[in-house]
Amino acid sequence: MKKLFEVEWKKQSLIIIALPMIVGPLLISLIFYFLLIYLSENGQVEQPWMSIYELIKMNWSYIIITIVIIFSAVVVDIEHKFGMWPRLLTFPHQKWKLFLVKLIWIITPVQAFGILTWFSISTISLFYTEYQLDSFKVLGSLIYVPFIFATPFIIVQTLISIVIENTFVSIGIGMSIFLFHKVLSFWWLPWGPLLCAVNGDACENISLPVFLLLIISYSIFSLLVFYKKSFSSGVE
Repeated sequence: MKKLFEVEWKKQSLIIIALPMIVGPLLISLIFYFLLIYLSENGQVEQPWMSIYELIKMNWSYIIITIVIIFSAVVVDIEHKFGMWPRLLTFPHQKWKLFLVKLIWIITPVQAFGILTWFSISTISLFYTEYQLDSFKVLGSLIYVPFIFATPFIIVQTLISIVIENTFVSIGIGMSIFLFHKVLSFWWLPWGPLLCAVNGDACENISLPVFLLLIISYSIFSLLVFYKKSFSSGVE
């Protein structure tokens, strides 16, 4: 397993992964900063992070889906581009380890993006509230927790990015989810826990068990599909 991580480390372009992971949170934080400046100049910041809450509630799931699509495409594209999957599958490693390494490489920058966004927005909000610690905690559950609950979707999008060799098609599937996920039923997996966390609905009691069930079921399903997938060299 360690060897696989070392190989993946050498394959990936860390600059391409790190750039959106750092620049994205900064841009989002600047948007909230200028919003708070505007509201304060117009005397509308009685409860500073309420404006942040409303924006996040409306748009956060879209941001998370976009981030997952970007990182899954970046991490998996190198194998499709150079036809490396057939060679990887000849290595003396169990197939599930190859999938797990890819999944971890996608989950890590996604979660880092969420943490950096949480810290940057929280830092800005500290200047607009007297309850600084409370604000930090509230924004943590509001901004970062949905990234954790997005794990089932990360598994799904990782699978799509791996088994579909055309990157534009896998991105297109992700974008269709981006456009229509909120009109789908709450129980249409994997949106239940994610939308529950983003919208702040009264479903805390079912979020954790549904979330864990999703992770297990989507992992098993993804591995079954991955094991049955045959990869071409990509040099047709």
